[in-house]
Amino acid sequence: MHHSGYHQHHDDHHHNHDGHHDHEHTHGKDNGNLDHHHGGGHDDLLPGIGEAAAFVRYMVEHNAHHAEELENLAHSLEHLQRSQEAEDIRRCLKDFKKADEHLQDVLNRLV
Repeated sequence: MHHSGYHQHHDDHHHNHDGHHDHEHTHGKDNGNLDHHHGGGHDDLLPGIGEAAAFVRYMVEHNAHHAEELENLAHSLEHLQRSQEAEDIRRCLKDFKKADEHLQDVLNRLV
């Protein structure tokens, strides 16, 4: 289901559906530093299985939206006479959906 216009997810991930994305990704308190250290501090740990399941459910739903956007991108690329790139996007999309199936399997075991 495609929505035109602009909307905002509650994770500061913005979409305006004109082909442009604004991503504001942060990883913990280090403002995006991908060098994660897991010794000693556990501030980012979820307090229980219910919260872990809720997060996995959120990721599955969030990823479904991105899968839709990737399919729209592939369709656009076809119309722009870039069929090889569209095929590559769809190949990535298959892997993306496979990862979501694994997430769904984890969710099923958590609930």
